[in-house]
Amino acid sequence: MTGGPDDAFLYLEQHALYLECLKDEKKAREVVLKAEAVLRPHMQTADPKLGYLITYYGMVLEIINDNPWNDCEKWARRAVSVAPQDWRTWAYLAHTRHQQIPTILIGGDDKNLAKDRRKQETLAALHRRRLRPENVEQAEKVLNEALQYHDKARELAPNDPKRQEKRYGFRLTEVLLRNGICAYRSEKPAYPMLQLERTLLDELQATAKLQPDHLLWQSQVAHQLILLGWRTTNDPNGKPSKTFHPARPEDAQAIREALSHVEVPATQAKGETAVFCYSMLAAICSSMEDHAGAEKHARKILELDPKHQQAAEQLQQSLLMQDRKSVV
Repeated sequence: MTGGPDDAFLYLEQHALYLECLKDEKKAREVVLKAEAVLRPHMQTADPKLGYLITYYGMVLEIINDNPWNDCEKWARRAVSVAPQDWRTWAYLAHTRHQQIPTILIGGDDKNLAKDRRKQETLAALHRRRLRPENVEQAEKVLNEALQYHDKARELAPNDPKRQEKRYGFRLTEVLLRNGICAYRSEKPAYPMLQLERTLLDELQATAKLQPDHLLWQSQVAHQLILLGWRTTNDPNGKPSKTFHPARPEDAQAIREALSHVEVPATQAKGETAVFCYSMLAAICSSMEDHAGAEKHARKILELDPKHQQAAEQLQQSLLMQDRKSVV
């Protein structure tokens, strides 16, 4: 803590920790009220360098108020007016508009929607055609608006990893909403399955590319591209058989890049951290039938921990798949 306004973000992180990990609602509320107190003196700022603080205030309102989205939108628009060159203000405006969509879909009163299932319930209502056409049309306009704000944020900060994380999170639900709207209108999906996968994978890859040292993003890219590469065919006897081949040539390169990023901390770390990284690499290699790669990483684990049972089994399996039984 520095005693400055940026402490508000740390309080918000503490709130999440107390609430989600420690299940301490009282302490969680205490720290979010501290965030509100830190931010309050800055809410009338006209300094573009401080405009992002207004978005933090909106985040506080999300926590302490019921159905806060109209108020949050007002603060988001003020943040944009103060700091139009700061991607964070545009991303937060996109967030507030996106959060208003469930309310718009049901006609403006979401008191009957469960707070933690607003999106799921309205998506189900779209597929069941239980909504008014004018509300669906208005929600679609707001969805388009939110995407435009995310596009503006990307234009301002194309290489900011935090900005791309927010865009990826938005697009995960955006494409489902668009398909739900199409289902409501008895139209073909805006994003057929393969196109949906590719649209989200492109955003995922963009997120991972901006964070090469983030193991979760790298492993997710590899995992999703490998899933896309599995195909069911018939073997010479006509029986169904699953085979792996990258769906696109560039997918193979993307998988290799992701694995290389995971391998960096594996080679630099020691002890449990190195074992964790090599275990991730072995599992990914095995999942795409790269048995030589799985063998290589399993051996690395056993060098670090000779009693590692899972690595021993992984090594045995990889050798068997390479028809090297005598080496087991």
